[in-house]
Amino acid sequence: FSVNEIVDDTHPDLDLDIDPKMGWALRHPEAFPIDINTAPYELILRIPGIGVKSAKLIVASRRYGRLNFSQLKKIGVVMKRAQYFIACRDLPMQTVNELKPEYVRRKVPRQRGKKESDLLQLSFDWGE
Repeated sequence: FSVNEIVDDTHPDLDLDIDPKMGWALRHPEAFPIDINTAPYELILRIPGIGVKSAKLIVASRRYGRLNFSQLKKIGVVMKRAQYFIACRDLPMQTVNELKPEYVRRKVPRQRGKKESDLLQLSFDWGE
C-alpha cells in the first residue's frame, strides 16, 4: 500500500477501531472478493487477515491443489477478518459485496488493546 491509498482527502484520519488494511478494504469493496487460488501474491497481501508469511504460504501451497477454508486456517490466515474478502472452495461466509461494508465493519474484531491513551502523541517545537 502507498500512503495515499490508506489516507486521502476523503478519509484523512485512520479509523482507530480497525487496522489500516481493513479500513482500505471496507472503502474498496469493488476490489473483492479475491480468489486466493488464482490471485497474484500482491493482491493476496491486500486481504485483511493475511500477512506476508500467510500470503507466501498460500502461493506455495497452490502448487499442490486448490485451497479451502480449513487449509487457510491451518496456514495461519485470520479467517475472522479474511472470510469477507476472499473466494475459495467451501467458503461458508458471504463476501463484503453481498453483505455491505458497514455490516462487515461491525462483525470484524476490533484492534486489541488500542485506547486513545495508547496512541503516539507527537509535538513539535518550531522555535516560536
